[in-house]
Amino acid sequence: MIAWLLEAPREAETLGEAEAIHRRIARFAWAVLLAWIHEVFPLVCPRCSGEMRIIAFITDAGAVCEILAHQGEPTSPPRLMRARAPRPFPHETA
Repeated sequence: MIAWLLEAPREAETLGEAEAIHRRIARFAWAVLLAWIHEVFPLVCPRCSGEMRIIAFITDAGAVCEILAHQGEPTSPPRLMRARAPRPFPHETA
């Protein structure tokens, strides 16, 4: 699946085709990053399993706050908690 996205552009391709390939790779890279962070693949529809694509990113902080408030989500980041030491490894007894 990744091979066709990562093929190098051929000499005969026009600039528009090369840009389209670059955009396709960038969209896939964002999807992989989001999947790694949220543990779901964002380019698959949860209802029908069809292919979805990212059409825009909202970068205006005011607009993001308005959308979150309208959805009933918190508009400020969560309070940072103190770091905890890792649990000790349980030793096996024989």
